[in-house]
Amino acid sequence: MLGGHAAGSAGLSLFGYAVGLVLLLVWLQSRRRLPVTAERGSLPSRVTMGRRVAVDLSLTSRQRLTSVVVEESFPEGLWSTVRLGVPLLVAGAPTKVGYEFRAEHRGRFTVGPLLLERTDPFGLVRGRQEVARAVELVAHPVAEPVVDRILSRAFEDPVLRPPHSRPWPTGAEFYGMRPYQ
Repeated sequence: MLGGHAAGSAGLSLFGYAVGLVLLLVWLQSRRRLPVTAERGSLPSRVTMGRRVAVDLSLTSRQRLTSVVVEESFPEGLWSTVRLGVPLLVAGAPTKVGYEFRAEHRGRFTVGPLLLERTDPFGLVRGRQEVARAVELVAHPVAEPVVDRILSRAFEDPVLRPPHSRPWPTGAEFYGMRPYQ
């Protein structure tokens, strides 16, 4: 625009206004809320550390959408953020996408929210909206098998058990076991 005015060219000025109008329309379009709903199909509320968990997402749109990105954020220590590209959402038909994660640490975590991101074909303007709320997830440690008898006494009859538990257990007693670090 300014280059057209400075050069005295009406065509260059008109081209600048057209580009500015296109950018304004793209920006307004990206701010519009998309008619999309999402459901997490199989996210359990409790998981075991180290075990893979598969999560199914079902996206339903009231209009045809192309090139959207679904983002699920995980907190530090659980897993990294997952971004899935969905090439096409057909109007009225659910679209299934999925991902896997593994809990790296134990604890109580908040997974999500699930975000939908739409951009213009050139990536100039991005619009994001929340399509599913955050959920709470508990990652607990792996259960360790405990043998309460010494192997040489495994076949005694009757089985001998310790008469009482010590206040600070050690060895093979259940509360004395600690994972290797």
